[in-house]
Amino acid sequence: MNNSPKVVLHIGYTKAASSTLKIHLFNKHPEINYLNVSDHAPLVDFWENIGKLNENEYKFSNNQEIYFDWIQPRLEKTKVNLLSHETVLDSRFSDNYLKAYRLKNLIPDAKIMIVVRHQVDILRSLYDMRPNNPLASEFKDKKITFEKWVDMSLHPYYFSRSFMSGIKYCENIDLYAQLFGQENLGIFLFEDLTINPDLFSEKLSEFLEVDSVTTKQLIFNSRQEHTAIDNKYYQIRSNFMPKFALSKLIPQSTYKTLKKIAMISLENFYKKTEISEKYQEKIGDIYKDSNQNLIEKYGIDLEKYNYPL
Repeated sequence: MNNSPKVVLHIGYTKAASSTLKIHLFNKHPEINYLNVSDHAPLVDFWENIGKLNENEYKFSNNQEIYFDWIQPRLEKTKVNLLSHETVLDSRFSDNYLKAYRLKNLIPDAKIMIVVRHQVDILRSLYDMRPNNPLASEFKDKKITFEKWVDMSLHPYYFSRSFMSGIKYCENIDLYAQLFGQENLGIFLFEDLTINPDLFSEKLSEFLEVDSVTTKQLIFNSRQEHTAIDNKYYQIRSNFMPKFALSKLIPQSTYKTLKKIAMISLENFYKKTEISEKYQEKIGDIYKDSNQNLIEKYGIDLEKYNYPL
């Protein structure tokens, strides 16, 4: 019998409810020991080393020391230990193969949690939050249209380093299945969380081996608190006040009230980017083969949410 602490790595995707899960579920479920990046500086270094260093830089990093001297002593045997960083599967930062092998080397018995989202919607959501931060990082200071954003990312010079490259889901999932074992993968649909949260909660609870009633309640609470306007609020704040932390200068109750007022005022003009049928088809053509493979290999029902097939 294996008495080692259970470790789950939530590794993506960006714009697939990662903030909601971290804030409202991982951080609050009594059966989860969540090692939160925002609370622990060594975890910031750990994930930065995993995700942004090249091969030579990583050899000289202190990641093994961070894991064995800082993370491992904080793992609990009576709870599921959860580490989360959604950019692990984000191709903009470094090679996904390198990141996967680094995690396997450090935490070989981990379970892997991945949340996927319809590719057209995930691209629209990312663009709506950062319209002047295109997928090709070289152009991060230039505001461009969604169509140009996509076209630049599809250029052979940029594609492997673009977000669009990383959302060929089956290729990434195959890699983690090979390294960690298919039985240790949990693949979940963002659309289940938004449309059928009870189903999402049941599947996730079974994978994490935690109480599903508590999970359902925490997910329900998160839906009452979260709105898409948060994206627009974050966009404006990051563009105009990136280093100004109002929350540290005034009482939390006052800060929350002012934030709510700001977000309500934004609701009047916040709109999702409209994507033409031509570009929906263009995006769909890139991912339909990978999505079909995901259905056939892993039994994920993408058809019910009209993923490109």
